[in-house]
Amino acid sequence: MTAGTDRITDRWNYGAYIQNIVDIGEQFSIMVGGRYERQDVDFIEQVSGATEGQTISDFLPQGGVVFKPTQSTSIYASYTESFSANSVERRDALGGSFDPERGKQIEIGAKASLWDERINVTFAAFDIEKTNILERDANGDFILLGELESQGIEFELQVLPIEHWQIRVGYAYVDSIISESPDTSLIGARNAFAPAHDGFVWTRYNVPTAVLGGEVGVSLGVNFESKRFTNASAATRVELPSTARVDTAVYYETDNFALALNIENLFDETYFIGGTTDVCLYPGKPRLITLTASTSF
Repeated sequence: MTAGTDRITDRWNYGAYIQNIVDIGEQFSIMVGGRYERQDVDFIEQVSGATEGQTISDFLPQGGVVFKPTQSTSIYASYTESFSANSVERRDALGGSFDPERGKQIEIGAKASLWDERINVTFAAFDIEKTNILERDANGDFILLGELESQGIEFELQVLPIEHWQIRVGYAYVDSIISESPDTSLIGARNAFAPAHDGFVWTRYNVPTAVLGGEVGVSLGVNFESKRFTNASAATRVELPSTARVDTAVYYETDNFALALNIENLFDETYFIGGTTDVCLYPGKPRLITLTASTSF
């Protein structure tokens, strides 16, 4: 067995948080809090006997405010921070470890429930920054890429137009780029697998009268993603085409029995869920048909 093929990594994660919500009158609520996180890591390469240890910790603040102009609508703003340890197994060219990946997010949005809660609308705009992103350089050594920025909007609509019929529609626009990098040619490039446009339409209809003593329902959904790149480097990236995947299902339910026939990727479209370079792509599932049954006693 060669070195590097038999590795064991043990991780211990600890966390504690504090949070306080204060209501000011009937329209304002303010939340202030934070979370302390710590991760201890022990790594051993079994063949060579090489060991490494790492401990990282931080206090991550968070806060938000909610304004309710009416009982059925609210406007909010929030701020959060996050961090995630980079793998202790990955070292720089000099053998040193890397600082953890860090993130900051600012979000503002609104929610409304209308027409006796038969229409629910949510909207959000956000700005996310991530630093200490780990990548390989031209020599194959790991480096901290720099900073990623994502700015965008999200929208979702849920409607019950008539009894027994549900509709959900969602859309997101995200401008996700590399904002800082040791490789200046990457600055401004789109992040890997970050489509600018992402959306879905889903609907379900339940037959209003009983069928064989149970309820029958049918659903249909379409998920759309615009074109995206496998990575940021113009030399090795591949532009993947936009995709629209259709899923459908038929349900039969009684008080103590449920049967569901699900068909994912109804038209057997070719699409990709991951990848790294022009020679490493991960396709999504072909058409998948599943039949599930459950009962209760």
